[in-house]
Amino acid sequence: MDGISTPAVGVRQVSGDQNVSNAVVLAVAEARNVDPLELDPLYDVIDPDALDAIFSSAGPTDNSMELDFEMAGCQVTVRGTGEIRVELSPSEAAAVVDPLEN
Repeated sequence: MDGISTPAVGVRQVSGDQNVSNAVVLAVAEARNVDPLELDPLYDVIDPDALDAIFSSAGPTDNSMELDFEMAGCQVTVRGTGEIRVELSPSEAAAVVDPLEN
């Protein structure tokens, strides 16, 4: 699997009146298959109010804004378009056992 990028664990679109910070927590919880309350708080890795403020100013087709950070063993990418992409971080991906190798 060397040289192959890790596929997205999940992609979510921020809906109408939803805060970006809430959507990020839900996307990570869904990708990790856990209850959102089981995750460490978002504010441990990024200021939720700042995250909401940055992306509330983006238009629905604003491709110029993008923010990457790690949360709960995942690499999270938030785009100005409202797309949230969640991938296993490299350290988590390396720990995943390939069922075909057993």
